Amino acid sequence: MGYLGEEYYKTKKEIGILTNKVNQLESRYKHYNELIKLFENDSINSENRNFRIDNDLNLSKKILAELDNLEKEKIKLREKISQLKNERYEKVLAMEMLKNNIELLNADHDFAMNQGDILICPFCGTEHINSIENRVEIVKDIQVGNQLVKVYRNDIKEIERAINEVEQLYKNIKHRYTKLKKQFEETRSGATVTNAYRHEGMNELIKRSKEEINKVHKMIADENRKLSSKKDYLEELKSDKKRNEIYDELKKHYTIVLNKLNIPLSYMKFNNFVQVLNKTGSELPRLVYAYHTALYLYNLKKGDSVFNFLVVDTPNQQGQDENNLANINSVLDLVSSEKGQFIIGTERETNFEERATTVIRLTEFKRCLTEDMYQHHIHLVDQFEKLLEQV
Repeated sequence: MGYLGEEYYKTKKEIGILTNKVNQLESRYKHYNELIKLFENDSINSENRNFRIDNDLNLSKKILAELDNLEKEKIKLREKISQLKNERYEKVLAMEMLKNNIELLNADHDFAMNQGDILICPFCGTEHINSIENRVEIVKDIQVGNQLVKVYRNDIKEIERAINEVEQLYKNIKHRYTKLKKQFEETRSGATVTNAYRHEGMNELIKRSKEEINKVHKMIADENRKLSSKKDYLEELKSDKKRNEIYDELKKHYTIVLNKLNIPLSYMKFNNFVQVLNKTGSELPRLVYAYHTALYLYNLKKGDSVFNFLVVDTPNQQGQDENNLANINSVLDLVSSEKGQFIIGTERETNFEERATTVIRLTEFKRCLTEDMYQHHIHLVDQFEKLLEQV
């Protein structure tokens, strides 16, 4: 997603939904308008002419009633088509995001296959066991993802089939509507039927239709305002100006942290907002620490998120000398704001314990997972997978 982020695609989806809603309302407005004009034109013609209302009047009434029913049915079908198209849009969007995740998993698997028994993270330099079991888990995730893609594709095909069926039904009703409308206009009493209906409450029907069309017109104006606002916001999200503003603000925080850690500013190199990690030795973990701390401070100042937190796992364990350890601890002076939560695990005291909200001291040696417990957990996982196969 790059710097655009989830908010960009969420806004883009909302624009698509609003656009469909506006098109649907405009279609309703057009058909209401046509019906009112039809009534009013017939009314004018009836005042200028003095045709005898004969037996064709009953036929005209029946045609007009069917036209009204067909109009209502057309509105329902248009709403159904709009709903199905929205569902298709959401399925396609979800499938594309899933395919992107599968590509990332494939890249992780290819990377793991080219490593030895120990895998070194290209971002933070942390060593991980590159076991066959771990690689098999990645393959399983890829397989599950591909199965979900198939499910999404089948769902999309079913939705498209439903759209075609509803559109064909709408086409048939529209054809019937056009044919009846022409028949109504050719009916001799059609010119006077509005005048006859005036005595039976047609004026009230025209009045209510005008009230309804005014409501629809107001709804269109409201939705267009929302749509315009969303489009403006989307342009702000993807504009170069916005991108540069984010870069400038992030660099301000990054510069402060790098100075605290005694890291040259020339090490600050970005690739689409991500720090380029081309350093080795003790500088690499400090650079990773500086980058994530700067991101935390940027988000803290931005203040849009309900949850602002950063968890740092023992930054002093990567072979740092005394000066670097002091610099690492000095960064804590920047993250003491109560607007966020900075959680850090250390092997030594930092001289910031008095300012921390909570301090937990581990006084006994602890092992997270023994060999016996690991085997026990593997056994439980196998049993769970067998239960899933039976469901």
